[in-house]
Amino acid sequence: MQQFAEIKIKDITVPLKIVRSRRNKYIRLTITEKECRISMPILTSESQIQKSLKKYKNWIYEEFKKKQDFSRELVEISSKLPIPFKGKLYEAEISNKYSSCTIDERKIYLPDRADLVEFLNCWYLEQAYKQTIKLVGKYHYLCTKLKNIKLKSLSSRWGSCSERGNIALNWRLILAPPDVLEYVFVHELCHFKVQSHSKEFWLEVEKVMPDFNKSQKKLKENSNYIMNFPNCIKETRLYSKIEICDCL
Repeated sequence: MQQFAEIKIKDITVPLKIVRSRRNKYIRLTITEKECRISMPILTSESQIQKSLKKYKNWIYEEFKKKQDFSRELVEISSKLPIPFKGKLYEAEISNKYSSCTIDERKIYLPDRADLVEFLNCWYLEQAYKQTIKLVGKYHYLCTKLKNIKLKSLSSRWGSCSERGNIALNWRLILAPPDVLEYVFVHELCHFKVQSHSKEFWLEVEKVMPDFNKSQKKLKENSNYIMNFPNCIKETRLYSKIEICDCL
């Protein structure tokens, strides 16, 4: 069940998308360049919604402003444009002499083609797939409830999990340092033990990844950039599915 509203904070008006679902265990706010999405349990009262908006209004304001400012700065892929991959920036060299995507210490080499954005999407997705397979091997002891992983472009989240044993990961995480993708993967696996973001949950994450807060900080600092690079990359419908039984 969805509702639409708006909230005035200082000098901006933020559209609100209110989503009630039996699958939601608590109120969660996510910000995009278009709106503030409020996901909540189906029986959440209006007073609880207003209380959350009041508590986080400054955060909503800052995040929405950042998203708006960033969306105006985005550019198309072109030669010399810094291309992010695994936490580093590479200089793009685009030429019709290249038929595939290759990379060295300094540059990323791309073919000159009309569908370059989608081509780069496919390469990112392939690299995210390879990295995730390695993580499944590393954390196989935590994967007992995991059935499959879907890598796809999520508009406002880095990952999610379901009680059925499915995990979704945002393949844009391949743009961030490798430990960031690892952190999100571990984060979702730990939700199979503790579904909330309680103190107990964070202790579970810390057991597996003692310095997870460093990766968490990197993700927060670079979230706008990697979520939106470049301005049309997020519209892709590409995805990849990993069947856990095939790689354990």
